[in-house]
Amino acid sequence: MHERSFFRLFPDKRDVFFHSMETMQREAVAVIAGTPEGTSPVDAVVAAFGQRCEAIQRNRHAALVRQMSSRPTLNCASAT
Repeated sequence: MHERSFFRLFPDKRDVFFHSMETMQREAVAVIAGTPEGTSPVDAVVAAFGQRCEAIQRNRHAALVRQMSSRPTLNCASAT
């Protein structure tokens, strides 16, 4: 996708980066709460970030489809 097209479709960067923020927050809290007792706060946050990165990598195509479905103008055959 060309940069101009991207910014025409997503004029506000928050649309791209914070699309599912509430879900990510709940998942992060669950991961942090599930770390073993005695885990440092930094290590608990690292675990939450690690879980999010793994989820994104496992579901890269789903993430793209989800983003596209929130923007009808992106629903096109070239989005594979």
